Amino acid sequence: MRCLFLGYDSSKTKLINFLKKKKILVTHQKKAIKKGIEKFDLIISFGYRQIIKSDILKKVKRPILNLHMSYLPFNKGSYPNFWSFHDDTKKGITIHEIDKNLDTGPIIFQKEIKLNIKKNKKITFRKFYDILFLELEELFIKNYKSIISNNYRKKKNNKFKGRTHLIKDLPKDLKNWDISIFNYFNSLITYKKISSKSHAHIIWKINNEKDSRKYSRNPEFFSYKNHLKWLEELLKNNKESLFMAKKDKKVIGIIQERKEGDKLFLSWALLKKFRGKNYGTGLIKEFLKKRRKKFFAEIHKHNIRSIKICKKAGFKFLRTVNNFYLFYYEKNTRKQLDKILVN
Repeated sequence: MRCLFLGYDSSKTKLINFLKKKKILVTHQKKAIKKGIEKFDLIISFGYRQIIKSDILKKVKRPILNLHMSYLPFNKGSYPNFWSFHDDTKKGITIHEIDKNLDTGPIIFQKEIKLNIKKNKKITFRKFYDILFLELEELFIKNYKSIISNNYRKKKNNKFKGRTHLIKDLPKDLKNWDISIFNYFNSLITYKKISSKSHAHIIWKINNEKDSRKYSRNPEFFSYKNHLKWLEELLKNNKESLFMAKKDKKVIGIIQERKEGDKLFLSWALLKKFRGKNYGTGLIKEFLKKRRKKFFAEIHKHNIRSIKICKKAGFKFLRTVNNFYLFYYEKNTRKQLDKILVN
């Protein structure tokens, strides 16, 4: 039997030498080439980061098998290890046949790998990747006879279930894989700068909520269409920034940073179900600690929750402007107040 192995070489995976010991003639290639592809009895893709073209898929003797580090149909595409935690889906490994789409071919073997990051707070993305890697090799070895003989049951891979991720989708704040998974997602309350319209609907939902409008300078509700126009302008505007706030991987609200003249204003809004749980205070404290800037905040005089958040986070009351209280924050606030109050 002749086998073509695409992706990792023998220095990365033990599967190539395993197959050779089983008297299988293995050829390793970094790229799938159409010419001569039909001479192979089995083609395996493991760590192969390119989409195999349909003209090659039509020439092979039998479907190419892919070893994928997710519990399909969840987390198709790139960095499935990361996205399984981000999207809070099942984690695991899958061996499946390749079809014309990305990770949507029939499933032949898979295994769920559970991890409670609250009980294993030191496990990093890299460590869990290594666990999945070894589990995937073992799953192949355990079932290699069925794989070689092309004798296995196929399970439908629901291409409409689960999400597909591309390389560009990986958050820019993930600097390396050696960070604790728990710390990345659960370090107090996290916030991430919004740089695209991918979260447009949840932002609209937060901003258009009854209390958000009630305590805003513009109390009118607005359509999703108008919201998209506003968001597009905000993303282009270098005087405003929007941040998504999360707790335990769930979106809880947003923070907006807005520059007016020489003053920087901070505003925030939480989803209704997360209010009254001290999340707002924790989020603003964390934001202020990392941003290290001077901020003003305008809070409606009847918005009791946000007034309490301001005071707990270290803002100081300056004055009343119409129906709004003006607050100010800086590390050494007291030293600056007299200057501000005079202006």
